[in-house]
Order: sequence, then C-alpha cells, then structure tokens
Amino acid sequence: MKAPKHQKKAVKVTLHGHSWSVYPLKCRDKAVFRVFHRINGERRAKNFTTLGKAKADPRSILKDIHKQGRSTIHLTDDEKRDWHAAVTVLQQSGIRSSFETIIRHYTDLAATAGGEELLTDIVRKQVAARKRALTPIKLADLRAAYLAALKKKERSERYIDAQSSHTGQFTNHVGDVMSDKITREKVQGFIDSKKGVDPRTKRNLLEAIKAMMKFGKSHRSVRADWDEAEHVVVPTVKSKKVSTFTAEELKKLFAAAPAKFEPILAVAAFAGIRSSEIEALVWKHIRLLEQDPKDKIIKLDDDVTEESSKRSVEIHDTLCGWLTGPFKVQGKLWTGSHDEFYRMK
Repeated sequence: MKAPKHQKKAVKVTLHGHSWSVYPLKCRDKAVFRVFHRINGERRAKNFTTLGKAKADPRSILKDIHKQGRSTIHLTDDEKRDWHAAVTVLQQSGIRSSFETIIRHYTDLAATAGGEELLTDIVRKQVAARKRALTPIKLADLRAAYLAALKKKERSERYIDAQSSHTGQFTNHVGDVMSDKITREKVQGFIDSKKGVDPRTKRNLLEAIKAMMKFGKSHRSVRADWDEAEHVVVPTVKSKKVSTFTAEELKKLFAAAPAKFEPILAVAAFAGIRSSEIEALVWKHIRLLEQDPKDKIIKLDDDVTEESSKRSVEIHDTLCGWLTGPFKVQGKLWTGSHDEFYRMK
C-alpha cells in the first residue's frame, strides 16, 4: 500500500479556545481523514472515512478537557500540572468564567500593561499612587484655602467678596462633606434651591463652585477628572435690553448724586465701564496728568476686569472735566463699602 499523501490543507477543529488538526488524505483513491493523538508520550494516528467523524473525535476530547480539566491523553505532564493548578485557582477565587475567558482577559491586560509583570502588582501600584495623589479635605477647609489663595494673588476685593458669598452659600447648603464627595446631584440641588433668583445669579453661583473645585483639583483635594458641575442644568441667561440716558437725565443724576459719587457716575456714563470694574478701580489706573491727550486713558488691568485680556479707555474732555477735581495720586476711586456702592446705584 502506498503511503498516503496530504491532499488538502489541514482542517482546524476549534472549541473553548483550543484547536485540533484534521488532515484530509488520499489512500488507494479513497478519501481518508487522519487525526493524531498523543498517548503515553507517543504520537499515534487515527483514520476516519468521513470528515464529520474525524472532526467529532477531537471535538469530544476537547469537550472532555474543558468540562473536567483533566485527561489521561493528549496533554504532557507539564500541561496537566498547569491545567490542574489553573482550575484550582479559579475554584478558590469563586470565579465562574471559562478558562478561555480568563486567559483572554489576562493576555489583553498584559498587552495593555506592556509587559509580563504580574498584573496584580501593576494594579496595586496604581491604587497606591491614586491614594497618595488624592487627599480629600472638608469642603469648608477647601473654601477657606481657595479664598486665601485669591487674596494671595491680590485679586480684587470685589471678586473675592463675590466668591466668598457664592461658595459660602454652597458650603452651608451641602453641610459637613468631604471635597471628594461633591456630586452633580448636590450641586444641582443647591442651584434648584435658589427660588426667585435670576438666571444670571444662578450661573454665577455655579461658576464660583467650579472655580473652587478647580482649585481643589490643583491641590489634589478633588479628583483630577471631576466634572460633576459640567452636567448641572441652569436656566438660560437672556440678554437684557440696554437703556441709554438722555443728556437731561444725566444732568438730573449728577445733580442728585453726593460729591463722592460723581466720579463714579462720570466713569460709568462717559467711559462705559462696568460697575464691578469701577468698584475695583484705583486712581493709578486713571492717567489724567499726561501732556499728550492721547495718553490720557483709564488702564484696566486683569486685576480690575477679572478677565484674561486687558483694555484701556480713552479719557475725553467731558470725562476729564468730571475727574480733574476729585483726582488723587493714589487710593481707590470708590472708598465706600460694596453695599453702599449698590445702594447709590
């Protein structure tokens, strides 16, 4: 009998992550399908007359291996020991996933980690690093540190007062809570509790909370990925109609205003500067003594505008006339309190 020759490419039988080859052969012009087994360390062949029978043989063995985790054939001694050890670990851990699933997870994690180091060691290091990186503190302490940082940066008194008020309201609302426990629900509940408050104020309250929590992230008191406030719903701020005073109305305002409020009215009326900026202005920002009229400006630095951009406003003759009398070399333009300023308005 002539030795059979391989006629076609081997057919793979795959089950539970394992594969077995079936070899289609020609023997005396008849199709033969051969499967190789390893019994007691020796490689032995089994022939079948149909491909279905040939595939059924290794499939039944693979099912047996997967079900019982052992077999007296087909596995070397080292492979048997590895199999039994792996199955024992799974049983002790209470994991019910198949051995194939566990291996797939492990290989994916190993590839992601970029090495063969024990993955539990990598996870432990990451957990330890996160614990060292994040040190939650009481929200009240975070607020105090935030306000102290604003003063150290010499932000305007007006801005600090606003941040103190807004963050103080939020801290009182949520109570004695740690900085890493601020959720979207807590922030949303605070915003919703402000009945009768206009949309602009609600948005300002939210922005103050976000600024405080951003400070907390930079000092590792808040998670670096904290974005709870980004999902809070606030009413849409509708643009207000700008009203313009006539010359006669301005005359009446100046006539009724106290002398110390006249330069405030002048800057607001003839320079178009916002109230919060006027309250933060100091006389050094007002360059009134320059010889060239083009150099006479009000210089608004970032400590006045509270914005990233600076700007300057020209002092024309009318405004110059109102500022010349009360002009001082130093000191604040408005020397009264914040509450008094808005009562005057």
